Amino acid sequence: MFERLRIYNFGFEYPKGSTISFGKETSRSKGHVVFRLPGEERVFVSWGQLDSISQKFGTPEAHAAHSLSKLSNAKGLREVRLITKAVANVNGHAAVLTHIAVDSAGPISKSRNREIRALHLHCEDSGRFFILNESCVTGSPVDSPRVFAKLQESFVCH
Repeated sequence: MFERLRIYNFGFEYPKGSTISFGKETSRSKGHVVFRLPGEERVFVSWGQLDSISQKFGTPEAHAAHSLSKLSNAKGLREVRLITKAVANVNGHAAVLTHIAVDSAGPISKSRNREIRALHLHCEDSGRFFILNESCVTGSPVDSPRVFAKLQESFVCH
């Protein structure tokens, strides 16, 4: 079961019963919201001003590559492996989807093996970029692929 959240002229569906928290500095121009599902599962939606990153990351592909590189260089990770990368149409925009396996060696998470699904989208219509990110323990009882697919298919950025 899912519910719809709409803020600052964008919206999406998230799992009913999730605990929702907004970042302290969240505003129309930038911020994030976190949905905590049962166990260690988390869904993050982040946004910011497109012009603040357009010089560095002119495309969602470059933005996604940077995020993967940053994750690969994070301390406490033994291995970061790209499982799949694809381009999808989300609300009329080309977005980059990545599915990553992470093996942590330290305090980054209680569990050692995690899967991360991410979507990077640049919306010229709203002047914002969006990153949808879902993190789950490998083999979790939560149907993470279904949760992320619902988030992706229901996402409206303008």
